Amino acid sequence: MPVDSPPRIVEFAFDNQVDMTEVAGTLELSRIAARSLYGPESLALHVRCTVDPRRHHATIDVSSKVGRAVAAMFLGYCRQEFGVSALRVVACGIPIVPASALASMQRREDQ
Repeated sequence: MPVDSPPRIVEFAFDNQVDMTEVAGTLELSRIAARSLYGPESLALHVRCTVDPRRHHATIDVSSKVGRAVAAMFLGYCRQEFGVSALRVVACGIPIVPASALASMQRREDQ
């Protein structure tokens, strides 16, 4: 990965009923798991993440493989802990939708 690659942010938006202290703990658990896989140096160099309790959001920079691993683990843990319907995932400012829906949207734009 080039050092100057721009950040690619994935945002996790949580329902207001979700305790953001628990979200922060789940994110830390994901970071611990990634540290076990990639080492503390890679984690320190490549993982940028935030939790915003007021907005009920968390963000993870997924421009590195370590960041993508943290995001994947975090998503899995959150779905298990809070439920699939308790969060929404947005990548780079664009809501993540199934590929079939993207293809359908593209066909409509081409017409």
